[in-house]
Amino acid sequence: MKTLIKFSIAVLICSMVSLAQQWVQLTGIPQGAGITDMIVLSNGHIIATTASFNWPNGQPGGIRRSTDDGITWQYINSVYNARTLWLGTTGKIFASYWPYPQNESMFYSTDNGSNWTQMYFGNANDNVFSVASKDNDNMVFIGTRFGVKRSINNSSWESVNNGIPSNTFVYDMDIDASGTYIAAGTSKGLYISSNNGNNWNAVSGISTGDTIYTVQFANSLTDAAGDNILFTGSSAGKVFQSSEGAQYLTAILVVTFFGKIGDIEVVTNNVFTNICAVLSPLQADNLIGPGFTLSTNFGQNWNEINNGLPANPNLSCITFRFSGNIVNYFAGLFDNSLNGAKVYKMSVPIGIQPISNKIPESFSLSQNYPNPFNPSTKIRFSITASSFVNLKVFDLLGRDVSVLVNEKLNAGTYETDWNANNISSGVYFYKLQTGDYIETKKMILVK
Repeated sequence: MKTLIKFSIAVLICSMVSLAQQWVQLTGIPQGAGITDMIVLSNGHIIATTASFNWPNGQPGGIRRSTDDGITWQYINSVYNARTLWLGTTGKIFASYWPYPQNESMFYSTDNGSNWTQMYFGNANDNVFSVASKDNDNMVFIGTRFGVKRSINNSSWESVNNGIPSNTFVYDMDIDASGTYIAAGTSKGLYISSNNGNNWNAVSGISTGDTIYTVQFANSLTDAAGDNILFTGSSAGKVFQSSEGAQYLTAILVVTFFGKIGDIEVVTNNVFTNICAVLSPLQADNLIGPGFTLSTNFGQNWNEINNGLPANPNLSCITFRFSGNIVNYFAGLFDNSLNGAKVYKMSVPIGIQPISNKIPESFSLSQNYPNPFNPSTKIRFSITASSFVNLKVFDLLGRDVSVLVNEKLNAGTYETDWNANNISSGVYFYKLQTGDYIETKKMILVK
């Protein structure tokens, strides 16, 4: 769902790393100018698309696959450019790529990327920036330089642009979990359709002069009113939020970064909810962006985690894979150079959210929030050096109730959640111990 000219911001539900807050460059790097998109399949394999560098004399772009968490990559095909990916509900993979001298077109794979079948023959001077599917992948939408095209049962393609201005680039699309709403991020604002693309409505609160590079439905997250959320990122460095309650037609500005925002993703599991992260990379126009930043409170505050990444990294996309009690994040870079397609990995243990990799001036344990709470609360702490950390909860009688952290962590600030869903109301204490530093605070559970 990314393009060669958009550099991602991924909104994620984080939760983890024992070695946390440390990005590590992987050795098995695909050739090409840069990574343009990455997805993780249900079997854990990673599929990446890359752009070419000085092709045909330099390095080709194409589709690459890793079966070992990005350590090594198989060259599935080598073409001029490969641009965007989408994983359908049936496991079908969609990809746009450019087998020069033929036109850029859309392809799909039903065998985890080993073989590809052409399903859309691109027009001259056109590009396929984005793709989305619904109804068991029988209805497919693609975003091009000239608006949205739709295919039903892979029989034919038709333009469906009623409400979208002419000559509009459609950079990204997403479909909510119910299949009711389709979002299209374009060179002329954000548009929503609730009738399979037959009609589109501009979202208020976003200027039609603002290019929207990314859209992402956060189907598992809800706002205060209980409505599902849509996140949007723009070329002006703005992150917007809209909700199902208003049919996603009214957007509210969440934050503005110095730089451009390209891709937003939401990551969740059955342990943590309502935690967001954002990837806001540096653009090719020399604007300095914050790199990888995340928010754990729906955009009220943002924190950078860039340790191990190059200075001012040209981050292009991010994906993730759960592995037991670890989540592995994979960040793609776009260096526009020989071997410019680089992949970095960060592993985080479930339950601990790295908030900042800046070394604190002192050890500290913050008051939990909210407090009183029901049934979950957050606890934040800071450590000044790499050390073994123990954070546990105990009751008024001094009996252990829950161990929240019991591992070695790098210097930094962390946040963890305690869910007391099966715990009775009352006064509890939580104690942080790391080296010679010990601190205890009180909290109140009210049900």
